[in-house]
Amino acid sequence: MGVKSGSTLFINGASGGIGSTAVQLAAARGARVIGAASAANQNYLSLLGAEPVTYGEGMIERVRALAPGGVDVALDVAGSGVLPQLIDLAGCSQNVVTLADFDGSKEHGVRFSNGFADGHAFHSLAEIGELIEAGRFWLPVDRTFPLAEIAQAHRTSEHGHVRGRLVLDDLFQGFDQAFVPCLFRYALNGVEPNVEPGLRKRRSGRSRYPL
Repeated sequence: MGVKSGSTLFINGASGGIGSTAVQLAAARGARVIGAASAANQNYLSLLGAEPVTYGEGMIERVRALAPGGVDVALDVAGSGVLPQLIDLAGCSQNVVTLADFDGSKEHGVRFSNGFADGHAFHSLAEIGELIEAGRFWLPVDRTFPLAEIAQAHRTSEHGHVRGRLVLDDLFQGFDQAFVPCLFRYALNGVEPNVEPGLRKRRSGRSRYPL
């Protein structure tokens, strides 16, 4: 999205796992971040470095009260049918990206990103690693679920209003516990890992994998 120092970014759906990450990355780059979330998550967004506004009727007006000239770019994570308003807020459709409204992206000429067509952006993990070491990145776990309750985890995710991440517990139980950290180490070195089938197994151990 080209977010850099001096940019103003609006995030629709800023308190979830993706939104929380985007807020902190943009703020670390020196951007001004305005984020929309529920009333219960306003203080949380402030802690992450965003200027919070609430969802619902009048949301765009509340954003304009903070940024009368509009914003440079807008990121839609919530998929709540607000793409026309985001286009108006950001000046044109090219300045808006949605991760959650595929049909709306086609209708309004907005770029849709699903993380696959645009690449997995492993380079961002290196940036996050540096922020973690500096104590400038935080991503709380909202709830954990055993693997047997994966359907309930997805229902919770679809309902929205999640703060941070939902985590499946024991998803990698029985696998070599070096597997997940190795992905992060590869990313820090700028290499996309080639994970082959037939991973080594072990009899015990626990791990957590975020949705």
